[in-house]
Amino acid sequence: MGVLNLNTDFVFLGSNSGIAPSKIYAGSNLVWQRKYMRSAIESSNNGSTWTLRNTPYEPGVEIKFFAVCWAPSPRSLFVAVANDGPLSKQIMTSPDGITWTPRSVPQDTDLNSVAYSPTLDRFIAVGFAAGSVDGQRGFQSSDGITWTTITSVALAALAWRDITWSPEKASFCAVAQTNSTSAIAFSPDGLVWTRRASAGQGQWQCVQWCSGFNGGAGFWLIVGNGGVFRIATAVDQSSTGFTGRATAWDATLTPRGLGYSPVLNMAVLACNTGSVRVAKSTDGINWTDITADIPGGSTEAWAAVEWCGDRFILTSAGRTVQSLDGITWTGVPAYIWTWKSVAYSPELNRIVMVAQDDNQR
Repeated sequence: MGVLNLNTDFVFLGSNSGIAPSKIYAGSNLVWQRKYMRSAIESSNNGSTWTLRNTPYEPGVEIKFFAVCWAPSPRSLFVAVANDGPLSKQIMTSPDGITWTPRSVPQDTDLNSVAYSPTLDRFIAVGFAAGSVDGQRGFQSSDGITWTTITSVALAALAWRDITWSPEKASFCAVAQTNSTSAIAFSPDGLVWTRRASAGQGQWQCVQWCSGFNGGAGFWLIVGNGGVFRIATAVDQSSTGFTGRATAWDATLTPRGLGYSPVLNMAVLACNTGSVRVAKSTDGINWTDITADIPGGSTEAWAAVEWCGDRFILTSAGRTVQSLDGITWTGVPAYIWTWKSVAYSPELNRIVMVAQDDNQR
């Protein structure tokens, strides 16, 4: 074959963003292929020692997992959803957080969040409709394995970012990052949805049911970027139950994670930009900037935070930290991936993190 010329004899297929190409061809022959690990999963039984779990995807398949949730007994299942990848691989399930199985979705949707209702024994996943202005943004499943499209028109045309279930209100709440005055929706069954007006609001990123706030009556805590307010609360599913909360936070702040501890009655907010990267609150209204108290607090693009039984786990692409009280935070030796979501199983005493990444494996 002689001496190969890098410029004329090889074909590189991949990104031009500075990372290695995904494939190299010599003529029509594949001579090298990069192995992606865009579906990295990590688990821990104590929050301090972590184990990387491989997923059943062949090299070159790019799956960007953005969210994971745990469904308690009798379902006993982790479900992770992706906002990119083939239809047959956009959802994964695992009974133990170790062994994972791909599941199919019926439509091309970039999924951002998933929640489970023990009352209904139903999973709901929401996100963006890929390539469509009016396509549906939600799927439902009674077992985490077989998924069907939610046809409620209230989920159309908005980019849904997060979803949670309130057992006290017996309702799902979903929020959208679309700059709309009706970017919040509620559903008692996950199938029929109703949008509620939130005049003057911006792009909502996270929602969490906080059972101990509001004098113990609880409310949905909603955070976002842009618009009039960065924080809002909803005491019920009506428009009148919604209240915007003014903050002094700068306009570059972008929330990416919101965790609530019923034990500490404390919420922790994780942001990937802005001068306030991490904040905490014991009422959802008044917030304290704790960025300086966290290792790497001001430099990390924090992506997720979750209460895991007896501790908060806060993570980013470059660092994972934990706290038993929301005050003292310590680093843990987790793998460095672009972690996006954290879930905890009390039954297994196991924490699971999912990532979107393009590191070589």
